[in-house]
Amino acid sequence: MRTVFLFVLALCTAVMSAQSPEKVVDDYLKAIGGKELLEKVKTMKADVELVSNGLKMSGMMAYAYPDKQYSEMMFRDQKMVTVINGDQGWMINPMTGSNAVIPMPKEQLRASQKGLSTERLLDVASYDLEDLGQRSLNGQTYRVLKVTFKAAHEPEQVRYFHPETKLIDFVEMPSPMGGNIIMAYKDYVEVEGCKFPTTIESYTGKELKSPSVVMKLSNMVFNANVDAALFEKP
Repeated sequence: MRTVFLFVLALCTAVMSAQSPEKVVDDYLKAIGGKELLEKVKTMKADVELVSNGLKMSGMMAYAYPDKQYSEMMFRDQKMVTVINGDQGWMINPMTGSNAVIPMPKEQLRASQKGLSTERLLDVASYDLEDLGQRSLNGQTYRVLKVTFKAAHEPEQVRYFHPETKLIDFVEMPSPMGGNIIMAYKDYVEVEGCKFPTTIESYTGKELKSPSVVMKLSNMVFNANVDAALFEKP
């Protein structure tokens, strides 16, 4: 029995390793809804709950792809607003003692811009793939690809693809503060035919024991009516 188990395990490992990086990405895109459906997503709205260093905030976010993002978060009855519109970004943060519009720091803008897409891997011409083979993380073996985006402001990412679900469970990338962070994507749900993680945890080490930030999304709606005025600078 042990011999049979080891043979099956070796066979599964060989099959997973034999897949080209492009096939791994293609399987992933199919698993989250398929290219045709994903390309039709133009806007997204969701409610957000954020916990960071013990502080809890709640609010909403809205995207208008490919380059607009709006978020508002309530903390102790004060509303913090963050907006990205193309290559411009600004914030309103009463915690600074003022409700004035503040330009977004360049590094924060660049870090936020890289997430402005329903799925970055849809545009195959915008990145290169490097096969890193198989790696174990958090007790699971993954097929791992390094994604190098061709846009100068975007850092490379290391993505961990689950061999069974074909979904991405982890993304490792440089942190604006130095070193690397690992984003854990959990609790995928299907919304209008597209699968999307509703829990995103951020870790500063590979032990994955205590996330520095946890974001939970709910009431997601794709192709919702998003007011263009949200993205206009006050």
